Amino acid sequence: YASAQAISDYVEQRGGRFIWTGPNWPKWDPNRSAFDNITDIYPRVHTFDLALLYDVQDILGIDALPIMKVISVNEMYNPKEITKHMRANPNYYILHHTNEKRDIKAVTTTPYYHSFHCADPKIYHPGDGKKKYDFVLLGKITQVVYPLRHKLKSVMEMLEKNGYKCYNHKHPGYDVSKPDKETRRFADTIRATRIVLTCSSKYSYRLSKYAEIPLCGTALAADLPKDGKSFFRKFVIEIKPTDSVGHIYHKLTNALPNWKIYADRGLESTLQNSLQTHYAKRFFDIYENHLERLRNPPAVYIPD
Repeated sequence: YASAQAISDYVEQRGGRFIWTGPNWPKWDPNRSAFDNITDIYPRVHTFDLALLYDVQDILGIDALPIMKVISVNEMYNPKEITKHMRANPNYYILHHTNEKRDIKAVTTTPYYHSFHCADPKIYHPGDGKKKYDFVLLGKITQVVYPLRHKLKSVMEMLEKNGYKCYNHKHPGYDVSKPDKETRRFADTIRATRIVLTCSSKYSYRLSKYAEIPLCGTALAADLPKDGKSFFRKFVIEIKPTDSVGHIYHKLTNALPNWKIYADRGLESTLQNSLQTHYAKRFFDIYENHLERLRNPPAVYIPD
């Protein structure tokens, strides 16, 4: 939702129009096709340049919509998820993780582009700089998907036992049907912490937490995702999945006196390329790139 809002702002700041519509939006009839809904709801709009799609399961006739379509997708490691999106017949995909390229290439020849997750500085910012916790463990700790985070739970128990102020905070999710109170509480918790612990999941994804945490003026302790290792190495307190609980404990307690150094480096680096405004700019760079690709398709070599 936040990235779509940034894209909407980008369009309107340049004199364009961005329309939010679809199932459960005002006047949308789920029993009619996407084309019929759009032309009836917006009869004075004769042409659209692009349709940005998120969830296409419940949209009739989305495959026949005569507008260029892009699907922005998360965590495409599941082939069934990719197949579900394919029914919309998109012109291209935007992937948020570079290591998903192999997964999507295995099931479709539709072009794809990469743009990593960013964060909203209106929500994720340093605030007054006051800290309540020494360490917070952030996000789900399901062992199957987040094995390192599951291990960090044991580290947190050791830290708390030795007198450090600790807290475990689950991610609130991104359900746009709910008010943003939980998301803001999530950001408040990050802001109130010296060092936040998380991980990139077993898929080594550059998750949005890797932008949200530094923007709050907080030090990030985690493994380095495959996408952007050299970037994160500048400021992340690196925890390797193979590290023992005791080794991680000593890494964190040794880093705590210097948490502000890590936090300042992270904030400065993240402000340079990981805001939602950066995401919106990359979104339209990709769009222009795709148009250029259509105008000038790559040469195909046909042997004699």
